[in-house]
Amino acid sequence: MANVARLLIAIGAVAASVGFTLLGMAMSYITPDQTAIRNWIVLMIAGLVVLIAGVVIYRGVEPSRLPEQ
Repeated sequence: MANVARLLIAIGAVAASVGFTLLGMAMSYITPDQTAIRNWIVLMIAGLVVLIAGVVIYRGVEPSRLPEQ
């Protein structure tokens, strides 16, 4: 399960950053393409959701590496 969580973290981080980059490119045109902007916002939000889900799963599966006191 930890491997699935790590995979979700990696995919989510990449999708969110690619969506953010493409959103900036779509908005930089003189006449922005509203369809492209909407698609890249959806990609960015979906990437963030997958990233957060992966972090939550990873934190639930992996034991804390802090020393016990």
